[in-house]
Amino acid sequence: MLEPEVQQEVQQETKKRLSITRLVSHIQGGELFRLYLKNFFLRVITLNMYMFWAKTRVRQYIMSSFEIKGQSFEYTGTAKELIKGFAKACILFLILIPIPLIVTMMNRGNAAGGRDMGQIACLLIIVIFVPLAVFFAVRFRLSRTKLNAIRFSYQQKWQDFYLTVALPFIINYITFGLAAPWLNIQSWTHFINSCAYGNQRFSYNPNGKANKLLSTHIKTWLLAIPTLTFSRLWYRAALREQKCAGLSLGELRFKSTATGRDYLNLMLGNLFLILFTLGLGKAWVIKRNADFFVKHTFIGGDYDAFIASQNPNDKTGALGDDIANLDDFIGL
Repeated sequence: MLEPEVQQEVQQETKKRLSITRLVSHIQGGELFRLYLKNFFLRVITLNMYMFWAKTRVRQYIMSSFEIKGQSFEYTGTAKELIKGFAKACILFLILIPIPLIVTMMNRGNAAGGRDMGQIACLLIIVIFVPLAVFFAVRFRLSRTKLNAIRFSYQQKWQDFYLTVALPFIINYITFGLAAPWLNIQSWTHFINSCAYGNQRFSYNPNGKANKLLSTHIKTWLLAIPTLTFSRLWYRAALREQKCAGLSLGELRFKSTATGRDYLNLMLGNLFLILFTLGLGKAWVIKRNADFFVKHTFIGGDYDAFIASQNPNDKTGALGDDIANLDDFIGL
């Protein structure tokens, strides 16, 4: 039996010997811009009905532009699925939208009280509707993403999603953001532990670094006003580093090298592109974000052996994906 110190040294040496696999992005700003331009004109002349095909083609292009060891990601969702999901979302929306009006009418004897009750009903609908939309959107998009003919999936139930992902955000507002580090890690842990690639579940271990994250959170929070909130980019970098440090997929490990300064340069460059191109530079912003992601993300472990051990899995419906994007149909 090895001594604890010896075991730790062995583990450290093993980590050092891990082979590194890098993501690659082939997104071209000009090509993506032409796709956006084409989609825009087609949406206009079809009174926005082309939206479903536009979404699908953009997702297919962006996803296929990422690759690992020569194998590109693949988005398999279709416009037909989005149309069906949108129809279901509209029915649900039409059922819920009259509720605030009905509540207000039931309390019309008290004008102020009726308005207040109507506003509370609206708030409750938002609290219920938005997290539900996010849940189904995440599940749909992961289930339509493949790599090496192996599908990703999200296996959490929507009831658990409320408790483990949506509810912490509500608590965060109640505590004025002071509980953000703990809540961010808790939500991330439950989310990641519900994701899978083929027959292998993702896993996250916080590694006991919450205190360091809390310290960064407090410092950047106190500096938020004098730095016009730019200080929060350092918290964002620390949070991403922590999320990657405890993330694993089988024998694969992950690492993020992005710093607060890296995020600052990215954000300032993106703001410049958006402001000075009047929004037309969105395609190049997406390219910059993709390049940033692959530059600062590392995958450690025997990637080839891991891929060889996986099997395909099933897919799910598109309801929530279109609930989450219902506003895209209303406004161009």
